[in-house]
Amino acid sequence: MTKDVYVHIIRMGICGEHSGKGTNGVTMSMTRRHFLRLSRGMGLVAVAGSGLLVPGPVTSPLTPQRTEAAPLVQWGYYVTYAKESLTALTANVGAFTHIAPYYFVIQADGSIKSLEEPDTNNLLRLNRVKILPMIKNDAQGARFMPMIGTPEVRDALAATITNLVVSKGYDGINIDFEDIRPEDRPLLSDFMVRLAAKMRPVGKLVSQAVVAKAKDSTGGYGGAFDYPALAPSLDYAVVMAYDYHYAGGDAGPVAPIDWVRNVATYSAATFGPAKVVLGMPLYGYDWNITSGNTARAISYGQALTRSKYTGATRTLDFASGSEVVRYRDDNSGDQHEAWFESAATFAAKLRVVKEAGLAGFGVWRIGQEDSNVWDVLRRDNIPSTRSYSLGEDNTSHKFFNETGHNVSNAFKAYFDGNGGVARFGLPLTEEFTERNPADDKVYTIQYFERARFEYNSDLGKVQLGQLGTEVFPAHGKIGNATLESPANLPPDKQYFSETKHVVAGSFKQFYDQKGGLAQFGFPISEEVAENGRTVQYFQRARLEYDPLGSTLEQRVTIGLLGIEVLKGRGWLT
Repeated sequence: MTKDVYVHIIRMGICGEHSGKGTNGVTMSMTRRHFLRLSRGMGLVAVAGSGLLVPGPVTSPLTPQRTEAAPLVQWGYYVTYAKESLTALTANVGAFTHIAPYYFVIQADGSIKSLEEPDTNNLLRLNRVKILPMIKNDAQGARFMPMIGTPEVRDALAATITNLVVSKGYDGINIDFEDIRPEDRPLLSDFMVRLAAKMRPVGKLVSQAVVAKAKDSTGGYGGAFDYPALAPSLDYAVVMAYDYHYAGGDAGPVAPIDWVRNVATYSAATFGPAKVVLGMPLYGYDWNITSGNTARAISYGQALTRSKYTGATRTLDFASGSEVVRYRDDNSGDQHEAWFESAATFAAKLRVVKEAGLAGFGVWRIGQEDSNVWDVLRRDNIPSTRSYSLGEDNTSHKFFNETGHNVSNAFKAYFDGNGGVARFGLPLTEEFTERNPADDKVYTIQYFERARFEYNSDLGKVQLGQLGTEVFPAHGKIGNATLESPANLPPDKQYFSETKHVVAGSFKQFYDQKGGLAQFGFPISEEVAENGRTVQYFQRARLEYDPLGSTLEQRVTIGLLGIEVLKGRGWLT
């Protein structure tokens, strides 16, 4: 282990030094990384003779309530001591909503050391990322108790931190106090009450990194963290769902998926899901199985290097949802196991966040990751990703739980006034903006199973995109040959001179009754056979014929061109 890594392990808890119990109940010699959380309410009630304040039932207007409308909190820890952390943050700053930079350390004498980076702050503010600096404790265990030992010193520390946040214009603070003795549990909870009482009136967020638990415990490393007592004081609780296996213990996954689910469940039940930011590791550990020495923290890149050693094996362990490399050190001959996290294991934990309805996720730390993590986030953020209700259903808004998307305002009015689900199908995306290559204009659009809505700001109205025109050439169909105007057409046929095609029979009946030109546009093909059915393409739709239908609506249906287009983009599977 290099001196740099060792020093910051002690300071930061990448796997930092401490003594206590691990989250799996094993005696530990390393600390933890932390994460954040949000809470709603906080009031103060004095307990006579105790010097402590306990939370009352007041609600904070600052706390975002995690309903289906709330966007996902995407939190990252950035460290000032690692060049790769800045490189990764700079390249991927748009992936985050909140950043907790390692900026402050409370030293043993009570002073606060600053590691701030003005250029990094400028980067984050330019990209509208909230900054909640992490503040850590240099003195730990019994040596930290004097920092929070009396009501007066707790008040003074809370005031110092609040003044620091306000004077520097930060959005809040991330309290990352490590290795607190279990017997100091009420002191830590009371400190957070006092901090929230000072921060919230000035509009600042209060967050805390807390040790992960699948049930309450009052001893060991996590004993100092009283979830129910902390919850009212927090706006975000970042629950460190990692270090299940830690550097000082036996080899194994850092964050086994079943344990992560249990942690998510317990955290949501005690803090409330709207406050839980699930901590997700980007690092791993390399254990020397032969010597049994303390494991070494490794990044994804270092794990990948080990996987290429002669005779090494790399395995995705399905039971734990983690990856492991097993290899022999060529110099010492010792056998090693390196358990680590990849984009695949990150994606699995992200699903836990969404399944549990948590506020979001947080990663420790930026710069250690599999670079494909950013692709996971980009895929997750495409417009077809399942969203959350933007409010109660009413005349201007409706949430479709079937697909997880909202239809609102002008699009909802058009949807309701022109046939709704029967005509357009369910929404497949949220509204988003996109440049139309046909006219090089940017429109607000939304995809449905059978259509694409486009808002034309020049005309102030909604129109349908020409999905039929876009899809038809890809099929390479016959039937595109144009016709000269036939003489003496019967009433059940119509010739369109604009595109020189005929619409006839049930297709014409349906076309005429369901909106005609405005809904479907001009025909761009004759009737053609496609996948065993008769279809006809129009500028905005494809009509499909079923001879067994007893009614017009059963005989003629509108093709799922919206689904077809989004599958072509890779947005749907």
